[in-house]
Amino acid sequence: MGLLADNPTDVTYFTDCVRDEVDPGDAQARMRLAVGRELGLPVGEFVRVTYPGDGSDVAMTLVSVLHGNEPSTASAPLATTMVLNNASPRAETYTHSPQGPTINGRKICATVVNGRTLVISTLSGGFFSLAHRLGLIGDLYMFEAAEVLLEWAVPQGLMSHDQAKDMLFDPFRGASYIPWLAGAILDHGYAMPHAIGDLGEPVSPRGVVARLDTRRFGPNVYLDVLTTDLDVDWESGRDTILLSRGQQEVRCYPSFAQIPPGELGAVPASSRYGPHKFVMIAVQGGSAYDRLSQLGIVLNLGRGQVLHPSAIRKPASALGVR
Repeated sequence: MGLLADNPTDVTYFTDCVRDEVDPGDAQARMRLAVGRELGLPVGEFVRVTYPGDGSDVAMTLVSVLHGNEPSTASAPLATTMVLNNASPRAETYTHSPQGPTINGRKICATVVNGRTLVISTLSGGFFSLAHRLGLIGDLYMFEAAEVLLEWAVPQGLMSHDQAKDMLFDPFRGASYIPWLAGAILDHGYAMPHAIGDLGEPVSPRGVVARLDTRRFGPNVYLDVLTTDLDVDWESGRDTILLSRGQQEVRCYPSFAQIPPGELGAVPASSRYGPHKFVMIAVQGGSAYDRLSQLGIVLNLGRGQVLHPSAIRKPASALGVR
């Protein structure tokens, strides 16, 4: 495959138009058909996304999907998959050229995570921000639809000029250009015209829920905060951080195994993705989800304020964003 270690097995599709207002199954069916036609792959899951506020909810969902591709044991093989995202904030919905409207939304970009996951996405709404903070995202390859279709695909004999124009002016990029571009990248790498994108500043950590993990030790709670965002000596086992409710403090430990039985603790979350780690709230032999809920903390993805804002030390820009 070149870019990926193995052939991808399925696709996770992020979209803001899974359900059509007239025919509820129409939009989803069109995307499934396009993915099957262009990639020969099934859509394993559709993820419905919106862009409230700064879009951090969507960024967290991407990281959750990437973590979901991790094996449950160190000896299990890593999955090879694809993530497609056609969603963007509605204020960015259409661009125009002298010939009329072009592709719905901003330029489309591509990147490979850990050699195993090819991500094709609009570059908008902070989609990559948390993944970038974790060190998962390197270069973003940016593709302008008119250049790729008319100046590369047509001369290469991959489609006719009329087919290129139809795809270029199709407002439903999720069922046309994005699946086609994913297939072209799998077959040809980054041979088509492209530029290197700039991720800019990531979303600042807020101390909210980034992921709920039930696969290993019980319902543990991952925060959108990295270990480097807190003024904590993780090896000492003596430092504490303040929760958002009840003025309760939670002790920080170097690993899950060192949390005393039945106690609520904070630990660096294990990860195969580089040196940066999320903070995980866990209970040895119990449920962090239940314990935090008893304190009145609502644990919705992106909205459950777990840490008191004063506990967060560093702004996101201190991590050295490119």
